[in-house]
Amino acid sequence: MPREKEAYRDNLESLKCFLDEKYGDNRHLMNVKDICEYTGRSFDFVKKHYGIKKIGVSIETFARQLS
Repeated sequence: MPREKEAYRDNLESLKCFLDEKYGDNRHLMNVKDICEYTGRSFDFVKKHYGIKKIGVSIETFARQLS
């Protein structure tokens, strides 16, 4: 079984805090606009480099991509 990277848990916690402060609920799905705001990157950059679909991505998957 592969081990998770060290930064994964930190990224996941940071994403949870970001969404909780923004929306005030326990959502686990980020859309492209949320990711742009979190990373400070442009819409085109996020779509190209992270491969986010129209629906969005779970915070668990995005934390893995950031690690």
